[in-house]
Amino acid sequence: GLDEQTLFQLTSGLGLGMGSMEGSCGAVEAAALIAGTKARQMGLNKQETYKVCSKISKEFKEKNQSVICRELKGVGTGKILRSCDDCIKDAAEMLGNALKDLEEGK
Repeated sequence: GLDEQTLFQLTSGLGLGMGSMEGSCGAVEAAALIAGTKARQMGLNKQETYKVCSKISKEFKEKNQSVICRELKGVGTGKILRSCDDCIKDAAEMLGNALKDLEEGK
């Protein structure tokens, strides 16, 4: 129910591993933000909401070997694990699955 500008403002600090490449991938953080919002709207408590967000993070890490921006970008290793565009695609897919599971009561 939020407009695009408000969502942009809320998530603008998530990019580049929370601005320093030291934090989690912004795409994973944004997916958790959306999933958490939806879970709470559905009446899930904090612990249940954590489970939904944890699932997204774990699936992302299993697929991409990390959730940390600098590791995904190969900083220090020279081995890029995933492009930003692909991280966004992966997180969006995992978010979609998590939301579907919520709606189905899983």
